[in-house]
Amino acid sequence: MRPAVQQDLFAPQPPAVEPARTAVRDTSHEAIARLRATGQVSRRQGELLEAFAARRRRGHLSATRQEIAHELGWQINQVCGRVKELLDAGRLTEGDKRECAVTGQTAYPLSLASLEERQ
Repeated sequence: MRPAVQQDLFAPQPPAVEPARTAVRDTSHEAIARLRATGQVSRRQGELLEAFAARRRRGHLSATRQEIAHELGWQINQVCGRVKELLDAGRLTEGDKRECAVTGQTAYPLSLASLEERQ
């Protein structure tokens, strides 16, 4: 009898469900898919990047943490941790303060760094 092989819990896992396609350039989707496939971003980080790519396509070049949380239906603490990781990795950039459309307070907006250039 062969011993059972334990699955590596830390190995990159493919997303359970592919995110819905939006009217974002295919190159953005492909770049995010490559990042996910190689384990360079987590599932949640990928979802966040997809949201920023979709916003960019709609003409919104930046979003505050609260705006993204509202759009994705996430709690703010789910967004802030992933944003910090993506900022540290250079995948997002932080801009000058502006008014948040959700809270009405002044906040630092985030923008999607060019994924194609980082490949």
